[in-house]
Amino acid sequence: MQIILPDLLCSWGYEGFLNPYYEDAKTESSTWIRPLVVRLFDERGQKAFAKDYTGLLASMMYAHHNKEFLRVACDMMNLFFVYDEYTDVSSPEIAHRLANIAVDAMRNPDGVSPFGEDLMGDMTKQFWRRAMTLLPPNGRNSESCVRHFIDYTEEYLNSVSREAWDRSSGGIHSISDYLAIRRATSGAGLMVGLLEFGLDLPEEVMKHKVIQELSTGAIDMYCLLNDMHSYASELSSGQANHNIITVVMHERNLSLQEAFSWLASYADGVVKRFKANMARVPSFSELEDHSLHGEGMLRDRIQRYIDGLGHAVRAEDDWAFETTRYHGQNGAQIKRTRVLTIRPQVKGNYAKQGWRVEAPERAMLLTVKN
Repeated sequence: MQIILPDLLCSWGYEGFLNPYYEDAKTESSTWIRPLVVRLFDERGQKAFAKDYTGLLASMMYAHHNKEFLRVACDMMNLFFVYDEYTDVSSPEIAHRLANIAVDAMRNPDGVSPFGEDLMGDMTKQFWRRAMTLLPPNGRNSESCVRHFIDYTEEYLNSVSREAWDRSSGGIHSISDYLAIRRATSGAGLMVGLLEFGLDLPEEVMKHKVIQELSTGAIDMYCLLNDMHSYASELSSGQANHNIITVVMHERNLSLQEAFSWLASYADGVVKRFKANMARVPSFSELEDHSLHGEGMLRDRIQRYIDGLGHAVRAEDDWAFETTRYHGQNGAQIKRTRVLTIRPQVKGNYAKQGWRVEAPERAMLLTVKN
C-alpha cells in the first residue's frame, strides 16, 4: 500500500550542509572500524556497511566542525552503529555483556577490564582517547562534559539491551512508555553529548531547564524522524514493534495513514516548543568567563550548541533521503512526492537492509585477542 509521508521539519528552519572533510574523515574511520566489522559480520553484512551510512550522517550532522572533530564523530557512529546492528539480532544476554564492555572501556580507558580484554573494548578505548583530544586544554568544564557523554552512552547501551528483551517477548509499549524508552534506544543522546566537546559549557548551563528542554526536544525530533523513515524497512524485516507508528496504531486503533498523520501533529508540537525555548534562553551573563579567548564568549558557545541541535535534527531527515538504508534508490523521489510504498513482512527476513549477521554466539569470539 502507499501512504503520504509527512514533512515533520516543514517549519524547522535549519538548512542542511555537508562537512568539507567528509571524504577524508569517513575513509580514515571506515579503515579503523573494519577489523570489528569483519569479526562480527559475514561478507554480505560487510558490503552493506561499505555503503557508508555512518560517515555521511556524521558529516551532515556535524557539518560545521573541523576535521579532527568529524573523525571522532565518524568513529562514534561507526562503533555504535556496529553495536546496534549486531545486538538487533543477538540474544539479550550478549547485548548486556557488550554494553558492560563498552561502558567500562570509557570509564577506565587505561585500566584492565573486569569483563576480559576484547576487540569491542579495545576499539571503544581507542575512540574515547581520540575524543578526549577535542577537549580544550584549559577548559574548566571538561570533567562534566565527559561525565555527560558517558552517562548518555550507558543509558543508550543499557536501553538497547532492554530492547533485546522486548523483542524476545514480542510486546508493544504504550505511547508514553515508548517515547521515554526511544529517547535512549535511538542513541540520539550520543549525538547531543558530542556537541558539548570543545565548547567548555558550565554545568549550570547544561543543567538549566531551558537548555535541557532544547536538548530533549532535539532528541525527540531525531527519534520521530528515524521511526518515520525506518518504518517500512522495519516492517519488512519483522522489527516494527519498536516503532512509534506501530505503537500509535495499536494504542489509538488507527489506520497506517492515520498513524503517520498523528506523528505529524505530535512533531508539530515538539517543533513549536523547541522554538519557544530558543527564545527563552537566558544570557548567563553571571557565568561569563573571558579566559577562553579561543572558544569565544559564553553566549556564543551556547548558541553554537543550540545551532548544533538544530543542524543535527535537519541532518537526520536529509540523510534518510540521501542514503539507501531506508528508502533504497527511491529517496529523492520520495522526498519530492512524499509517497511511500509499504510492503508486508518477508517471511524469514530478520536482517535490515542487507545485513545478514552470523549466529549470535559468534559474539563470543570477541573475547579472542592476541
